[in-house]
Amino acid sequence: MTTIVYILVAILIFGILIAVHELGHFLAAKACGVTVNEFSIGMGPALWKKQKGETLYALRAIPCGGFCAMEGEDEDSDDPHALYRQGFWAKLVIFAAGAFMNFVTGLLILVILYSGAKAFYDPTITAFADGCPLQGENGLQVGDKLLSIDGERVYMYSDVGLLLGLNKTGVFDLVVERNGEKVFAEVKGVTLESDGLALFPDAPTERGLKHIRELTGLAGSGYRCWVIFLIQMSGVRGFSPNYAMQPELGRACEEAVAAGVNVVAYDCTVAEDSLWLGDEVPVILHS
Repeated sequence: MTTIVYILVAILIFGILIAVHELGHFLAAKACGVTVNEFSIGMGPALWKKQKGETLYALRAIPCGGFCAMEGEDEDSDDPHALYRQGFWAKLVIFAAGAFMNFVTGLLILVILYSGAKAFYDPTITAFADGCPLQGENGLQVGDKLLSIDGERVYMYSDVGLLLGLNKTGVFDLVVERNGEKVFAEVKGVTLESDGLALFPDAPTERGLKHIRELTGLAGSGYRCWVIFLIQMSGVRGFSPNYAMQPELGRACEEAVAAGVNVVAYDCTVAEDSLWLGDEVPVILHS
């Protein structure tokens, strides 16, 4: 039953959108002096109709769409007010008016939905939960404003949870503003260990390599940049790029440090719905 209701509501909304779209064509056609033979809301048999001037107005049985039938729209006409006899700009206005009406409708809906809002929270960090792995001198700080997550711009506070929830990889690309300065951070999860040494990656990653090189370039341009490795285990003696698996990523980390990128690592404990930050782990870089 619920599915049927959803389908009916979707059809109704779709019909309203089309009707608004056609209303845009109708209003623009009237404004440009084009003859409109019929303007109809809905499809199928007419439930109500009325002739007013040159135009027949109709309300039809199926609430799915509508149409604006203009003279000369589909065939030649001797009527000097036919659509095809109009100039380029008049035609452009008439054809674009439908999409414009949909845009205006969407804007009005947003205004109505948020008309009762007294304020909007901007995505500025005011506090951290206990054990948050992203907090620290070499990580995020109170007062940082999130500008983007994984390349998607953050507009409001509510966007943060949405964008973090969409990422299932455990690797986040963050851009924040701190004291008026942009700060770039890359957070990567580490799950591989060998002889007490945590290693990243556990499989070749072109994406990770690309991002470290991008941060190197940004650091060279004067931006503050971090690469934060979260080691999802405890008791390791250090962290190192996995030179055996992907030597170019190791070299990229060395170049990043030389350019001024802060490369840090922390061990952490991962539970089903939480992640607890442990101690900072030494980062070992070698060719």
